[in-house]
Amino acid sequence: MTGDNGHCGEGLCFHAIAPEGSFAQAVTFQSWHDLPKISVGDCGWAPTSVKIGDEYSLIGSRLGRVTSRDLNTWIDRGRLTAKGGNRDPHIMVWDNTYYLLRCDGNGINLVTSTDFIIWTDPITIYKPKKESYQTESPFLVHYDGLFYLFWSLWDQADKTTSGYCPRTFVHCSESPKSFYDSPVLAEFTVHAPEIIQDERGKWFISSADHPHRGVSVAPLVWK
Repeated sequence: MTGDNGHCGEGLCFHAIAPEGSFAQAVTFQSWHDLPKISVGDCGWAPTSVKIGDEYSLIGSRLGRVTSRDLNTWIDRGRLTAKGGNRDPHIMVWDNTYYLLRCDGNGINLVTSTDFIIWTDPITIYKPKKESYQTESPFLVHYDGLFYLFWSLWDQADKTTSGYCPRTFVHCSESPKSFYDSPVLAEFTVHAPEIIQDERGKWFISSADHPHRGVSVAPLVWK
């Protein structure tokens, strides 16, 4: 439509289901089936998901939380009480602790919780040195004793892409609480990545290919 942009539809939580079977079967072209959009709660803007016991939770960028046991019927659980930024949340579960990342200004902050109710005060774990760089879609992975932070670039000085860039940077740290002194280990031509491990232990990286090509998945090899 005329005037369409990357933020149209942000208030909607799109919902689709893959065919039953392996991860390889799930990522075949056009194999997913659209379901009605999730309209309860406030989880529509860039939600992240986490499974707690037998219950799945979706957390949106305004910290609205909805839960489900069957991924079809969703219940509004209100908002998380976590302080700090609220954009593009991601949750990593490690060592019986929930690590909630969000973008805050041009940096990435972190809060943690052991019960998903009481959260620590936010700390900033990374901020780009270049003034025009803004972080998007952070993703934190624990692999082989180290932590890897993935984040996408929104470069406000890049007029050719309206800011949104198909560039994702990767940093490594011994602690999930600081990546300030970590150099860029890798750069991928992807946007809003999610890191996935399948049932065989293989790793993959997804990309939301802004603005017209949907979600794609590629193998990820650790070296």
